[in-house]
Amino acid sequence: MSSTNSSGSLSVHRVSNRWRWFTVVAVPPSVALMGWGALEIFRNNLDEDGSTEVWALVFAVVVLGGVAIGLLGALIWAFRARVIIDGDQMTIRGAFRTTTFTPDRMEGFQYLNDQFNVYLKDRRFAVEIAYFENMPLITQWVREHTYDIVAELLEEEDREIRNDVDLGMTADARSETLKSLRNWIIWANTLIYAATGTVVVNFLFFEDLRVEQGAITILIMTPILLYLFAILNRGQIRIDQEEGSRYPEIFTALMTSGVALAFLSLLDRGALLDGSLYELLFVAILANGLIWCFIDARRLVTLWERGRAAAVMTAIAYLAMSGFWAGGFVYQVNKHLDESPTEWHATEIVEKKIESGKTTSYSVKLAPWNSSFSEPVKYTLRRDEFELFEEGMPVVIGVRAGALNMAWASELKRQAPSSLLVGTDAILPEESDKPLQ
Repeated sequence: MSSTNSSGSLSVHRVSNRWRWFTVVAVPPSVALMGWGALEIFRNNLDEDGSTEVWALVFAVVVLGGVAIGLLGALIWAFRARVIIDGDQMTIRGAFRTTTFTPDRMEGFQYLNDQFNVYLKDRRFAVEIAYFENMPLITQWVREHTYDIVAELLEEEDREIRNDVDLGMTADARSETLKSLRNWIIWANTLIYAATGTVVVNFLFFEDLRVEQGAITILIMTPILLYLFAILNRGQIRIDQEEGSRYPEIFTALMTSGVALAFLSLLDRGALLDGSLYELLFVAILANGLIWCFIDARRLVTLWERGRAAAVMTAIAYLAMSGFWAGGFVYQVNKHLDESPTEWHATEIVEKKIESGKTTSYSVKLAPWNSSFSEPVKYTLRRDEFELFEEGMPVVIGVRAGALNMAWASELKRQAPSSLLVGTDAILPEESDKPLQ
């Protein structure tokens, strides 16, 4: 809804109905999901004295808590935000702050990821103006009072390209080099998109282990090859870049592969039994984020020259966003490169559970088989395996050390009650690497 006074100089614009009600529908269940995830982390990482393992606590509070706060902020913004145009003055009211400016404070405007952004001379970050009613009227006012800075950015890139002898000595050679780099990145992106689509479809409908392993290999190796390619062409390939840039970027491919790996790891068959995941995860995130910063060092230096806050926030964002791929990488490498023998333990199923949501998961809870577990261990099964087990059934579980020394449960097998007394004969019908414990 917008209002205009009798002189026509004042207009007020709210967030569009579509986006307001989208936040009403999407935010509460998303926040609840974050809370559920934090609760599960607490429950699965309790020490014997009832305290939560410190890395799990930090992960839950910093990552899940941060996402939940951001979602709640979006809900507040959807109903509080306003764009107020009053003659030669514009006021933008956000979730928690209000910004008022006149044309002399404006440095320019730009579309980033299809979002309209205004840059102010005394602020390092853009003021985003999106999802409001009457956007054509709002953008017209901005265009009448300042200029599009995309042209300036492209001129700056053109100067860099002209002076970059690594791209070639002539304009045609430089253009051809950038075109070739872009083509290689497009092929890598296509491979990652295909692997992501394949692994999701396979997870939802087929659950073929060979397809899953092949897709995971692509989702791990392709980003590593992109890293090497970007390091060899540092300065010409960027992690991320402004929309319309002449430089190729690899951010989209890295995030797609990272989200896919994180999804697979979260819903993976089996059970991770070692609490050191979070320690390794933070190390992996730091290392991966530093690689991003190294590849984009030139862009970070440029941001630093414009304003230190922008450079620091960009580096922090790189560390945070690289966590998806780093987490999936740690989990999948620990599992798929594990060559340790399987140790078998006798236990029984104390509960069967089907959880439905965007996907359906099938799991059982197993009675603790040694003193290191203070409560039943959750083990995720595939759909066809789930029907083979019943509550109270004696079973044997195979435990492996993990390639990164994070123990994980690799197999669950039925066991006849009378066979509990006969050692390795308890496993049906396969052989054991080590006797029952």
